[in-house]
Amino acid sequence: MKNLFSIIVLIVFLSLKAFAQCEIEPTIETTGKVLRELKISAEKTTSAAEYQLTIKASVKGASWQTKGAEAAILTLFVNGKYNQDVILFAGAEKFDYSVLLGELPAGENTLSIVLNAARSAQNAKEVRLFSADLKSSAKAATAQTQPDAKDSAALRYAPIIYARPDTIDKFSDIPLLIYYEIFPNGENAFKIRYTAVYSNEDGGTQTAALMARWGRATDIEWVYEIEFRDDAIASEIYQGANHETRTFDGKRAFGAHPLVFDVTVNNNFSDAGCSELRFAPLPIRADLSKKSRETVMDENAWTYRIMAQEAIREGRVNGAKLDANTIAD
Repeated sequence: MKNLFSIIVLIVFLSLKAFAQCEIEPTIETTGKVLRELKISAEKTTSAAEYQLTIKASVKGASWQTKGAEAAILTLFVNGKYNQDVILFAGAEKFDYSVLLGELPAGENTLSIVLNAARSAQNAKEVRLFSADLKSSAKAATAQTQPDAKDSAALRYAPIIYARPDTIDKFSDIPLLIYYEIFPNGENAFKIRYTAVYSNEDGGTQTAALMARWGRATDIEWVYEIEFRDDAIASEIYQGANHETRTFDGKRAFGAHPLVFDVTVNNNFSDAGCSELRFAPLPIRADLSKKSRETVMDENAWTYRIMAQEAIREGRVNGAKLDANTIAD
């Protein structure tokens, strides 16, 4: 009995220690080489401004299809505080990666773009950063085109998604893009639903079935939904394990952005968890009232290329069609 008690105490201690480690975010001093620093002068406005960043970059010798050279990873810090990570999945191709930085305090801010050497593939660490362009939602309007209030809300409440821990360093099942839909829900009410297109799912529907049913090996999952009524938040939900709808009761970062964790092999979520990487792709608006989810991929055709490269690298393309997780081409 004494030994059993000791084991229980040890397990509790290790669990608490692991949880404490989850609370420690990366620091700019220990992460890697600073590739670029940008100064951001945020004006004080009546409503908080969301900042967007587009990084144009390439990685010498990198390819999502090649083991050991899949991608470099950048980590972003705002005023020295961890913001998010950016996986440069397009490899040696010059590509635009657009993300949401969130709300920034009024005054001068510093954005640091750092090479996360520890998390980058061994043969994918030579990053060429062509440009880093910032845009504020407060300045996005012109006299001819005022931003829709619902779209502004969609940017403000877009989720920050943590990587599933068992995908880190495996370059697997990454969110390629996030899109949102807006649904009227009665008088003075509407919902915003966010959906992620993942490069694959390690569990759930098998590859052959994915291709047969939907013509893709990606995983498309709704992540988080928020409802507004009379300009106030009426409800927040997310897609939990086993595709169960659950009430969001988690934390937020950089303003109103909810923190969501990928926790299952078929990319379902939780509002609590622990992971070393997180992502905040700039969400794009979609109207799927007369279209399928796959049309979002059609309009961003590069998603098919990354999907195919991951499938080939993971051995899921084989002329022998060895099992339900392999396809001929």
